[in-house]
Amino acid sequence: MKILVVDDQPDVVAGILDGVNWRALHVEKAYSALSAAEAKDLLLREKIDILLCDIEMPGESGLSLVAWLQKQGRETKCIFLTAHADFPYAQKALQLGAVDYLLQPASYENIEAAIRLSLIHISEPTRLALIS
Repeated sequence: MKILVVDDQPDVVAGILDGVNWRALHVEKAYSALSAAEAKDLLLREKIDILLCDIEMPGESGLSLVAWLQKQGRETKCIFLTAHADFPYAQKALQLGAVDYLLQPASYENIEAAIRLSLIHISEPTRLALIS
């Protein structure tokens, strides 16, 4: 399993990379990007299973990044991690199929729970579709 953490704040990215127990989540590689452009470059080179992404970033939002990812035909699961509790952002995230929408500051435990939920979506998509 590979994950990409995207946020324009280097300290947020570093905190997540250092604070999340990747081994316990069976994540083989956690990548980072500080912009949507940097994330796109990496997404074109690597198969990323889970995207943990900020919404508001200079240049391009996380929402448009996920829309672009879907246009590429990728089935990457997305978790939004944002300081914005605005309903329109949350609504758009749901429309894009986000697995979770976490408000910052989010605890490592909440981030890990969202990643576990994403792993379930990846491993059991048919069962989850029947529940929905």
